[in-house]
Amino acid sequence: MVFVGIACILNIVLDFILVKYFYLGVAGTALATVISQTVSMVIAVIYLKKKDFLFDFQLSSFRPVGSIAKKLALIGIPISFQELMIRISFLYLMLVMNNCGVFAAAVVGVSSKYDVFAMLTGTSMANALAAITAQNIGAGRPERARKSLWYGLGFAVFAASLFWFWAQLSPESMISLFINDPNVIAAGVPFFRSCSYDYILVTFVFCLNGYLNGRQKTVWTMLSSSVGALFLRIPMVGLFGKYFGNDLGMLGKIAPAVSGIMACYTLAYVLFESRFCSLRSQEEKKQK
Repeated sequence: MVFVGIACILNIVLDFILVKYFYLGVAGTALATVISQTVSMVIAVIYLKKKDFLFDFQLSSFRPVGSIAKKLALIGIPISFQELMIRISFLYLMLVMNNCGVFAAAVVGVSSKYDVFAMLTGTSMANALAAITAQNIGAGRPERARKSLWYGLGFAVFAASLFWFWAQLSPESMISLFINDPNVIAAGVPFFRSCSYDYILVTFVFCLNGYLNGRQKTVWTMLSSSVGALFLRIPMVGLFGKYFGNDLGMLGKIAPAVSGIMACYTLAYVLFESRFCSLRSQEEKKQK
């Protein structure tokens, strides 16, 4: 989480410098992202080497091992595919928003900056939950894995709710930190107020998916995210764009609506899967 936080802070600082003072525009934003991610990676590698990490990061060590590669592919490919579907759906959302005009595009650009921070705890907690869940399942302690999920979920939602409160109470101050244009601020207020609900709802989805990934249910998370992207987000973007046009308040409701639906059916699956595992464990104990 520390390294991700460093990357986010550096990204925002470089965005200010490269866009506002060097006038690089979109190219400056892209450059800021590349530099911040590179710095984060280098710091992480240095930290791991000092902590005697099991991988030495030597060039000779970068060679494939068939059995390990197969396991990684079975778990990693579904996760990669779900990220691909999510990015495609958000690209379509950006396309629709850009067609709404310059002010709408600027609002979405500012909003994306806050998305990184508001969802940072959720994404970090999801990664932590995946590791903690896998460790506890491997140790035969599924109840500890479930406890970790609820504690982690509570902490992540609390952190995300702080940004939600800010967006509800003073969205103008959020926008003005990046853009002082009164037209952009006026257009962004309804969008920020409606879209900010996604900070909380998507945190639920991240944490639940992290828990499921730790249980090696990556096919489910892939299907869940693909359904959310292809059958929920993209159609809703098309419908809202067609019938609500330039109403940014309505367009801002797309993301929380999709995340809310995904959170409901993912939570239902987690509860069902947990109940099924508990019943199976009780049956195994009776047989012994």
